[in-house]
Amino acid sequence: MINFSDYYILESNGNAEYNNASIGDIAEALFASAIAAQFINRGAGINEKDIYAVLNKVMKSPSKQIKYSISDSKVKGIKDTLTCKINVPALADEVLKDIKTYKDKDLLKLNIKNIVSFVNGDRRTILQSKTFSSNGNSDSIDVIADGVGDQKGTKVDVFVIYNGKKTKGSVSLKASSNRIQNFDRGPVFDFDTHVGLLYKNLLNLPVPKIKKEYDRVLKTYKDAAANGTYKDRKDPALDAAKLSIVEAISMVSHNIVDDLNKALKKKSYKEFLVDMIQNAATKKDNSVSILDITSMKRLRFGDSFKKSIINKSFSSEVLLGKSGGPDKVIIKADGEPVIQLRPMIQTNINKKTGKVKPRVIWTMETLKGLNQYARSKN
Repeated sequence: MINFSDYYILESNGNAEYNNASIGDIAEALFASAIAAQFINRGAGINEKDIYAVLNKVMKSPSKQIKYSISDSKVKGIKDTLTCKINVPALADEVLKDIKTYKDKDLLKLNIKNIVSFVNGDRRTILQSKTFSSNGNSDSIDVIADGVGDQKGTKVDVFVIYNGKKTKGSVSLKASSNRIQNFDRGPVFDFDTHVGLLYKNLLNLPVPKIKKEYDRVLKTYKDAAANGTYKDRKDPALDAAKLSIVEAISMVSHNIVDDLNKALKKKSYKEFLVDMIQNAATKKDNSVSILDITSMKRLRFGDSFKKSIINKSFSSEVLLGKSGGPDKVIIKADGEPVIQLRPMIQTNINKKTGKVKPRVIWTMETLKGLNQYARSKN
């Protein structure tokens, strides 16, 4: 077993201090505003006031976008057109429209500080800003924060588009979160769907022969679910159901580890695993990088990533669940944890009846050890 706190990066969902909006959604808008400000300043650097100046103009616009005309620094009469657009979920949108109320809160101040530092030090952003404003051409630059677009079709949160073409300035922003993929299939008591498809569709492994034992552990919960959902989150029967789910899902985690360690001895499966990580991270789009606004490190998952990690020695082991949750699966490269498969138990509330029902979502999450293989110089 390994120590949970050594490697796990905390997940960030809705934050009560920020109108229950996701800090990640807010950060997308701040980051897009910062990139736009760097273009406006022709790569000369930005500060917090520059970010809020762009943000406030965008949020006051009914279309949530604003256009700037930037004069070429070398050729008179030539101007670039910069468009900044922000499209985020409603809760984050409300925060951004009233940003003065929230801007002095500690977490937002930290994020702003990190974003300013990153944009002022990011060679790619500075080079693009200077090049586009001094090349003698009338260029079109779009900086778009899109938190509600086609998230199945892309991994990008902030786009940088130059003359209609997406550039390598585009990022998938992570705010205190290392989740790159969710897997949610069927009710947890349905072994063939929930566990079967997890093995077939995500892990590309034969389904383990544990259905009989799995069904035995979940019998009480399955019988209760057949008669309807639990009346509320305080229902004692719900706590008992969660315990049986933890036991059943932990059993699955242990089997995954056993099966992974056998499969990882084959080069073909290692190649599948690396390919799966690349797809989960950026859908194998080499123009996209992942940016963690906590550390402000840009990570790329293209050909260089694959070459640096593919020949490492892979293994997996069980990580004990935190606070009574199900056990997790850790995947290592040369003994260093790089990926985590984490099963999460959630309770969904039926808005009409108020009753609740447990569900399990498996998430694929990057761990700190992966960064050395995905680190980007720009």
